[in-house]
Order: sequence, then C-alpha cells, then structure tokens
Amino acid sequence: METNLLNCIKYLTNNINLFNVATNSFTNEEIKPFIELVFCYNLLPDSHLHNEEYRKINRYIRGVIQTGDFENKFIHNLNAISGICILEEFLLKNDESLFKGLLVDYIENKKIDLQLKRTPFRLMDMKYSINKAGVKDNLPSIFKIFEETILGKQLSPYYLTPMSIYSVTHTIFYMTDMERKSKYNHILLQNKEYFKILIYDSIIRNDLDILAELLLCCYFLKLNLNEDFASLIKLSIDFIKDSQDYDGSFPAPLDHNYFSKIKRFKERYHTTLVCMGALTWFEVN
Repeated sequence: METNLLNCIKYLTNNINLFNVATNSFTNEEIKPFIELVFCYNLLPDSHLHNEEYRKINRYIRGVIQTGDFENKFIHNLNAISGICILEEFLLKNDESLFKGLLVDYIENKKIDLQLKRTPFRLMDMKYSINKAGVKDNLPSIFKIFEETILGKQLSPYYLTPMSIYSVTHTIFYMTDMERKSKYNHILLQNKEYFKILIYDSIIRNDLDILAELLLCCYFLKLNLNEDFASLIKLSIDFIKDSQDYDGSFPAPLDHNYFSKIKRFKERYHTTLVCMGALTWFEVN
C-alpha cells in the first residue's frame, strides 16, 4: 500500500474511538462524525476492503452499530433517516441487516420521506440512501431531482460557495452510485470543463476537502481515462500528498493546527476521510 494512504488510514484507526457516539445523544451533530466514517467506508472500492487496515475500520463500525441504539436515536430524530440508511447499507455489504423493518415501516408504510423538507441535493441524498438500504422510496425520479440541483441547472462554477460545491460532488456520487453505474454519465460529462475550474480553484484555495471530493467524482465518471484529465488528476493527487501532516492527517480548509489530540481530530477527520477515499481510488486506478 502506498505510504501516504497507509499513514492516512493509520491516523484514522489510531484515533478510531474519537468517532464515538454518545449513548444518550439524539442530535445529528453528535452522530455526524460516525455516519461520515461509515459513508466514506461505503464508497471505497470493494476490491480494497480485504486489507487489514480497512478491516479495522469495519470491525469498529460493526461494534458501534451493535451498541449505539440507533433505532431509538432515529425514532427521536426522524431527520436522521439518511444516516440510518447508510448504516443499513454498510450492514448489507457485510451480509447483515438490522434496520430493514424499521425503515420499511417509516418509509414504505408511513411515507416519512415525503414529510421531510430537503434541498434538491439533500433530497437526492435521501433517495439514494433509502435505495441503498434496500427500501423503496416515495420520491421523484433521481433525474427529476437532478434537474433542480446546482449541477442540473448548470449554475456558473465561478460563484459557487463551498456548500454549493458539495452539492455538485454529492450529486455525482449518487448519480454514478459511487462508480458502480454509468446510466447518467453522458449527462454528467457535459460538465467536464466545470470540474476543471473547480479543481484548480480548490488547489488555489488550499481546500483539500473539496479537492478530494472532486477527484472522487473524476474516478466515478472515469475521467482518469481522459488524457486531458489524467495530468490534472496526478497534479491534484501530488498536491494532496504534499499537504499531509506528520501524523498522517490532512488539514481542514480552515485549520488551527491544534496540539490537542481531540480538537485536532474533530477539525481534521472529515478532510482526512475524503483524502483516504481519493488516495484509495487513485491506487485502484
């Protein structure tokens, strides 16, 4: 395994217990780091998950799911629906299931997905997560939702906020099913120059978080096979590698370089997770 990636995974596994979920917590903010860990694990290529370093993450996730009382957390906070679906997707990848009955009751019977207000890309997020959990949603088609997203409306990349760019990257995540499907690629690939602009901009702004997500989009759309993009992707990966800190972590867009282990982790874990994803997909390709 390539050194930068190995050091990145070691940072996450050495600090894995900091993803802990408080037993009496029902808020999205408290559960968010753990759900993001599971989301990033789910997007990794299946071919790499046999590696022992990734299996350490797998074992930790399974342990937390078994003891975290997530069913009760969901009942107290129905807005956590996507998170529960992400956990069920993880379990299904491991030939297990825990939340299927709960999700069927709230989605197929009570149609809770129609009652929760979401922006277009968050609506797509919910639809995708529900389907990956093996449950039938009640929402419009993914293409109908796409038409209302920032990417679907082809808004200018020059005026997008970081949150708007997350809308772009996650729209691609869901419509490509993390590289597993190419049904919509001919539509998404109409925006190739769009991605170039955003990649260069994230490098200039030293935003590794967004850069890594954009690189994942390039892999999911197979732009790494495009001659024009191959050198840009290599440049971006080298930029990410050069930005890695001594402990294996990657700095957040607004980074304070905390000496406190916990503060440092809370600020850097998300960027480190998506950089792990980008470096893993680079190694695969």
